Amino acid sequence: MNHWLNLPNFLTVGRIFAIPGIVSLWWANLLGYALAVALIAFLTDFFDGKLARKLQQITPLGCILDPVADKLLVTSLFLLLAYEAIVPFAFFALVVLRNASQLLSIPILLWWKNISFKVKPKLIPKCATALSFVAIGLGFLQKIQGTHFQGLWTVFLVALGMMELYILVTFWPRFAQIYQGTHDTFE
Repeated sequence: MNHWLNLPNFLTVGRIFAIPGIVSLWWANLLGYALAVALIAFLTDFFDGKLARKLQQITPLGCILDPVADKLLVTSLFLLLAYEAIVPFAFFALVVLRNASQLLSIPILLWWKNISFKVKPKLIPKCATALSFVAIGLGFLQKIQGTHFQGLWTVFLVALGMMELYILVTFWPRFAQIYQGTHDTFE
């Protein structure tokens, strides 16, 4: 068995494959099922890393694939919420800009420039991903209930948007350092 074929990586790939299912359930107006599948996908983000460490199955592929899966999932589901006007378009655009920037860095560095790098996210990016999952879950609940949260929802999205902006602003200098060979880790 190849060292990259393991349970943690299987869970990560499952998160990517869950995206079309969630979107299909959403468009079929099976919103409760869409939320349930999304929650399972969110949980795989927690368990893939825990299992990889516990089973000592951390792989270079998994280290790259996990954040890719997160970004694809978050961007796809925020697109649904932006389409329904549950999240403002400006917030969605910020999420897309941050995630697209980070996703595009992978082929640029690895394949075009042949530069290896590590991904070791610090607390703020990890919190932003977790809070994005919470925001998506709450957004799904708003659609299911037919109501829109006010006040706290806006504060929550502004706080999450500030985190996204911080990550984006700190990402570009680190990308430049890795590109120039003065650093080797995205944090």
